[in-house]
Amino acid sequence: MEAAHAQPNSGGSFTTIESLLTFPGATAAIKGAWELSKLLPSPKAGSVLIPIGLAVLLGFGIYLWNVTGGGMTRREKVGAAVVALVNTVFLASAAIGVAPAAQGAVETVSP
Repeated sequence: MEAAHAQPNSGGSFTTIESLLTFPGATAAIKGAWELSKLLPSPKAGSVLIPIGLAVLLGFGIYLWNVTGGGMTRREKVGAAVVALVNTVFLASAAIGVAPAAQGAVETVSP
């Protein structure tokens, strides 16, 4: 009887800023928005440009989130921008569904 009145797991499954900043969280958000866009009564609904644009916006947002804290040199910010660009490409690829090809490329480079 007590098990029926037990408190639910307080971890929850809602998206938080921290979970959105992870690769799986960002990919799921983009894929979800893309799927919803397919329901819109527009000739552009479901266009592949939607997940690409969302990946660019999210990648830029994550970049800003990481560099606005201060204390980074110009060189570190440039490096972070390059990493953000690469992450954006992988994020768009995963959302569109071409991640296995990208994963294979990464795996062949790994030691």
